[in-house]
This record gives sequence, C-alpha cells and structure tokens, in this order.
Amino acid sequence: METIFDYGVTNKELLDIVGGSMPNEKEYIERRSQDTAYGDLFFLFYGRGSMRKADYYANKVTDVLFRYDLYRIATHP
Repeated sequence: METIFDYGVTNKELLDIVGGSMPNEKEYIERRSQDTAYGDLFFLFYGRGSMRKADYYANKVTDVLFRYDLYRIATHP
C-alpha cells in the first residue's frame, strides 16, 4: 500500500493529517484502507503546495463522495 510514509512525512504533517496519536507506519497501515491512504496523500501534497500531485491521489480514490469531501475539507475556511 502506498502511504504518506513513502514520502518522508514529517511529525507535524503526520499530526495534521492523522490527528490525535501519532501512529508508526505499521499501525497506520493496519488502520487505513487504500482510499483513506490516498486521501492522506492528497492532504500531504495539498499541504506541501503540490496540487498536481494532490489531484493525482484524489483521483485514485474510488469512493466518489469521499473524493469530493477531500476537496471540501481542504478548501473550507
């Protein structure tokens, strides 16, 4: 499974994306579906200002409503 850990996620980014406790990679993989991992990758790259890469991962999400929620959450004031 491709995850935020494959892209050198920082502790701050991890906390911003996952919230609450900071899981290690093994715990993260056990608790995430592939769609959720793609959503987290969307937020990672959105936060880094790389919209092309963020869009790429959003478009990999198979749940259309979740995909729309990613953009709604990211752009909500």
